[in-house]
Amino acid sequence: MHFLNTTPADYQFSSTSKQTYAHDTSHTQKLETDRRYLAERQDTLLQEVLAMEVKMGITRWTPASPEY
Repeated sequence: MHFLNTTPADYQFSSTSKQTYAHDTSHTQKLETDRRYLAERQDTLLQEVLAMEVKMGITRWTPASPEY
């Protein structure tokens, strides 16, 4: 493995302010909340569809089904 012993000529340091960090953290938390909500919503909808299929007498195709 080789280590870089010099700084590239086009390197520019960009400091991250506390305000930017706080904003990015907040944004990430909102995205995570949305992701969890949507995952729960998907599970709920799947359960509703499965219950409706049972109520209507619909059976799912399997690889062994001719329709599959």
